[in-house]
Order: sequence, then structure tokens, then C-alpha cells
Amino acid sequence: DGKPQKAGGMDFFIGHRFGSAICLSDCASKPGSAGLGQLFGFDSSAVIAYGVRAGITDRLSISVTRTNLFQTISLGTAFQVSRQSANVPVTLQLRASVDGVRNFGMYKKENNPADRQYSPVLQIVTTRTFKDQVSFTLAPTMSFNTRDEARDIPDFAFCTNHNDTAALGVGLGVRLLPTVSLVGEIIPRWGFRGEVKDRP
Repeated sequence: DGKPQKAGGMDFFIGHRFGSAICLSDCASKPGSAGLGQLFGFDSSAVIAYGVRAGITDRLSISVTRTNLFQTISLGTAFQVSRQSANVPVTLQLRASVDGVRNFGMYKKENNPADRQYSPVLQIVTTRTFKDQVSFTLAPTMSFNTRDEARDIPDFAFCTNHNDTAALGVGLGVRLLPTVSLVGEIIPRWGFRGEVKDRP
């Protein structure tokens, strides 16, 4: 969301991303889509991530996250440029990270001959909040070296002639209760667009 982490503060993150597309009507004609019978995708397999973010100063934080998708570890940092106030229209944060598949390459090469692969990521997160109830976020992102060069499945990958990915995250958050928010996002991509499923 682009909001800063205070010096000495820590956030813990647990995330699930489900694989099925959501279907609201006529689901029988949309193979692979999940309607009410599949609890709108919650019955499908999930990509699970765990992470922690720690504030070094009121403007600088560091983070580490691990997901079961290709056993990827992400090491990141964020710098808070601005915080929305009466004089500043948006909250702005710059992020940089590097993802490493197969546990960031922490394995013995003789046991796993696949090459280590690291993917640097640059992101600008801009958030505008209205009356502390509704927030809009834009997050243009550039990821480098995103195509898994150790896998040879061109029939199941999209835009394999590219090795980098550009994306534009668009998010909306609505605060329902002081401790409960409903958040949605869509992330269209350009360049290499992933494997098996091609949708934002």
C-alpha cells in the first residue's frame, strides 16, 4: 500500500493467491473458472507467501518474503519519499528488491545442476486515501530476468521472446471496520507474462 514502516516497527505478512479464475455467472461455459460451488476459487490450489518487514528509520525499511512458487525468496528495501497530508497529495514509496528462485540459490550445485537465477525488481508505489476510508494505489513495476531459463516449456509460457516483465498494479482498498479492510487489485503485464496461465 506504500505506507511507511516506523523505525523499529515490524510487519508480518501471510498471503494466499488462488489459481482459479473467478466466475460470477454461467460458470459451466467457462472451463477452469470457479463459481459458488468452488467458493469462487478458494477450493483451488494456492501460492502461499510468508514475510516480514522491519523499519530501519521512519523512511527506510527492509523486508524478506518466501513463497512456495518456485521456492522464491525476495529480499527488498523501501524508501518513503512522501506521506499524504494536508500539503502533500499522495503517499509515495520507492522499492527495490531481488528475487531468487530455488531458495535464493541456497543449495549445493552438485545436487541440483540448474543455474541460479536472480530477478531484480524496481517499483514506484503511489497511494491516495480519501477520508481514511477508501484508498487507490498505482504501482508501476519493472522486473528483470523473469523468464525461468532452467525450464524448457515454451508451449506453456507466454511471450518467451522476452526476458523482462513490465507491470502496472492498480489497487483499491475500502476500510469496513477499524481493523478490517477489503482490498482488490489487478496487475496487467507486458513482456514475459508467465507460465500456464496468462491473465492479470
